[in-house]
Amino acid sequence: MPCHVLRGTKEEGIDLCGIMTLNQQTPSAIWKDATIRVLGQVKKTRVGQRDIRLFNTDLSSCARGEGEGHRLSPEWFKKSKAPVLGFVFAFRGFTGKAPGWAKEHGILTKDSRQMIEDVLNCSRETPGVLKIGKTTQFHKDVFMKHFGSLR
Repeated sequence: MPCHVLRGTKEEGIDLCGIMTLNQQTPSAIWKDATIRVLGQVKKTRVGQRDIRLFNTDLSSCARGEGEGHRLSPEWFKKSKAPVLGFVFAFRGFTGKAPGWAKEHGILTKDSRQMIEDVLNCSRETPGVLKIGKTTQFHKDVFMKHFGSLR
């Protein structure tokens, strides 16, 4: 899955973009050759419904091939006609009804606890995560080196 971190100062709330090939995520033959484009926003602070609404606007704009988020995205992302899925990652979590509003509008949300649980519970091998019986060991350097190499 190619992934690109946007580094512009006015990327309209789009922090990362990528393309996910679904048959690499599940062995089902029905997903052969199926891809989706992924757009994400990452926040260090708590995210409220207003933030999700703004991201939804930016997500829609980029998906239509408009705006700064689209302009700053790599050519391989721009050329793809795959459907777009939006993610909002919030280190300090979400406030009030933000996750519910996001879900109603097809945007996935993850807080830091959920992200860690997903990595630790992944059925596939994750670089830097070693499972021995019921014990899990996390090796930050190996994990960060692997994800740094995906750019």
